[in-house]
Amino acid sequence: MKMSDTVVKQPSTTKTKKLDSDYLERPDCFDCGPYRWTITYSTQELASIRRVGGEDAWGITLIGDLRIIVEDDRPLQFIKDTVLHEIRHAFLYTHNIKIPHSMKEEDESEREEAFVTSESTMWLDAMQKNVELFTWLMTYEED
Repeated sequence: MKMSDTVVKQPSTTKTKKLDSDYLERPDCFDCGPYRWTITYSTQELASIRRVGGEDAWGITLIGDLRIIVEDDRPLQFIKDTVLHEIRHAFLYTHNIKIPHSMKEEDESEREEAFVTSESTMWLDAMQKNVELFTWLMTYEED
């Protein structure tokens, strides 16, 4: 192959495409494995759970109910981050994934929280900055 035959790809100058999430309704459920989880956006309901359980969180995953509750009085980006965080807890439960003991946290629930927290914001950022890539990855076509 001669140098003149070489195709040089120029770096992309295309700006990141964004979806206007103000026009998208907040999802009220998602499927994970054999389960359908529901998502509720309610600061009041979450506060009542906090009073009973002593939890101090912006969202909670109720495993026995296959339900996630998230505060709804935060900025949209914060709500999305919290939803993704709670979905990751649901994934761990659904697929029976245990967090390795190599993490410094002693308690299993603390290890899970550290694991989920460490990547939720990273994944949301990557998905929002790479809409075309993640749209392509999520497109399903039967063979």
